[in-house]
Amino acid sequence: MSVEKEKEVEMEGGFDADANGDDSWDWENMEFQLGDDDLEQLFKPSSKELKTRDKAVFTAGVLNVVLLVYFSGKYPWIMPYFYTIKFPLLMIIRLYSFCQQNAQYYLLDWCYFANLLVLVFLWSPLRTDPNWFTVVFCIAHGNLPWAVWLFRNSLVFHSLERITSCFIHISPMLVMWCLRWEGHLFEADQRWSVCDPYTGTAVVTRWNVNTTDMPSSVSSLPGCSSILWTLGMPVLCYIGWFLLYGCLMLVLKPDLTKYGTTYTYMTKKGLGKKIRHLPLGWLWYSVINTLFSAGMIAPAVLFLYYEWVNFAFVVLILIIASWNGGSFYVEVFSRKYTASIKKASRSQAS
Repeated sequence: MSVEKEKEVEMEGGFDADANGDDSWDWENMEFQLGDDDLEQLFKPSSKELKTRDKAVFTAGVLNVVLLVYFSGKYPWIMPYFYTIKFPLLMIIRLYSFCQQNAQYYLLDWCYFANLLVLVFLWSPLRTDPNWFTVVFCIAHGNLPWAVWLFRNSLVFHSLERITSCFIHISPMLVMWCLRWEGHLFEADQRWSVCDPYTGTAVVTRWNVNTTDMPSSVSSLPGCSSILWTLGMPVLCYIGWFLLYGCLMLVLKPDLTKYGTTYTYMTKKGLGKKIRHLPLGWLWYSVINTLFSAGMIAPAVLFLYYEWVNFAFVVLILIIASWNGGSFYVEVFSRKYTASIKKASRSQAS
């Protein structure tokens, strides 16, 4: 599969979701794990191994959704562990897959960096700092989940690539949602401090919520819900990633005729191409990209304050991913499946 088409689905954090300016969702021309030739081979007897693999991936994908719902509702304290186990496994598979496509430089994108920030918060001393909880919460609810809409991530259960993309963009949000609204169910020895935006205090999170001597708060932290920590620091993290990304590109100097990168993809056509050809086009691209990302992070302040708004946003993102997946199965897969069956029938008749 081509890197360019792969990134139409995979990338996030940019400002030109549809470089041609067409708002319609052209499922016909989107890249999927199975191309025309692959799909035709899928229904031949010689493709038994491929079909078995896809069935296994489909089953694992559905099981993953069941476990996510069960853990987040019944045992939310498991979610950080579940996320931490899955992330390296999926990234190893993705690294191998992207290296096969000369797409490994896409692994330097913001979405992967943001996932690493979540992991650092979960398993470092930062987890006891409510200020950093606020930062990571807003990052996880910023341009990561919005990418599901912008770049048409889809719940296609037989496609490990698409399930991985949904994991990267949705799982951090689910983990931080559990920490924010179910924090009282977390074990004391693995406590993640949560800032209550209304009181500015660090909320103690313990497994045994019936402990009589458990204090309601431990310290006054009036700054943890300020504009600095809800918007300023997340945007600064994004700018820091952008600078690091630029430095890595200058050091690594990838052959852009062979390897794909975020910048070349986002500026190859449409508005991005026009910006690229402006004087200091790379600088304009950086500024617009950062402003667009800040705009997607800003609503996270509401999610931090209001549980029902946060829940509605999570449901919206899941609906979009499900709709995208359903559109693939109905608009593309079923049509090509029917065409393949008809072609096979004609071949047998002749």
